Amino acid sequence: TADALRNLIDASASLPVLWILARGASRTPGHAQETIDWLIREGAARHRLESLSAEAVAEITAELLGACPDDDVLALVA
Repeated sequence: TADALRNLIDASASLPVLWILARGASRTPGHAQETIDWLIREGAARHRLESLSAEAVAEITAELLGACPDDDVLALVA
């Protein structure tokens, strides 16, 4: 949960721990978003990543499914 994540981050602040978190582009209100906002206010480094290409999405999906995904499946994961 978001509260557990905050506690873990606070508790490990003096340890050599690197936290890597990711979120989608939409900012849905809630505990997760509040935690991300809190981390940013506390000085967390932000790195914006570009979206995956359609080819990369298809490749990852095929690897996870063990089969070549059709257009319907790709529409679900896009």
